[in-house]
Amino acid sequence: MQLLIQANSNVNLKANDGRTAMIIAAYEGHMEVVKLLIHANADVNAQEKNSATGLMLAAQNGHNEVVRLLIQAKADVNAQMNESWTALMAAAKHDRIEVVKLLILLNVNINAQDNEGKTALTYAEEYDNTNVVEILKQAGALLRIILVLFF
Repeated sequence: MQLLIQANSNVNLKANDGRTAMIIAAYEGHMEVVKLLIHANADVNAQEKNSATGLMLAAQNGHNEVVRLLIQAKADVNAQMNESWTALMAAAKHDRIEVVKLLILLNVNINAQDNEGKTALTYAEEYDNTNVVEILKQAGALLRIILVLFF
């Protein structure tokens, strides 16, 4: 990777599925590669075809240090996929307690909803991730948000 960067390769080049080197490195938890790519000004908010970002994938896989690096590099903690899924939802669904705590500390939208109206708390409850459920409830998360409009 270092040689490619030194050769002025396009660090934001996308594969057919829309993945960049940053997205792949974040997904796999390759912290040193993520550091190199950040230093080479790779796009930390690049999205693959389904709109997933490296932060979402690192959160899903519990790569805590990669999550921290991406956040320090200004990754959008509230970005949403096509289905409106967020990094917090990914972490909650996959029982990534430390990532959930970190994202809450950064004041992410803990009540963001996906296309089905589910929140991070909904995912944590559906997958019986009791520790994450308690953390989210203590932070003020709601299971579902019902909007009632009166005209």
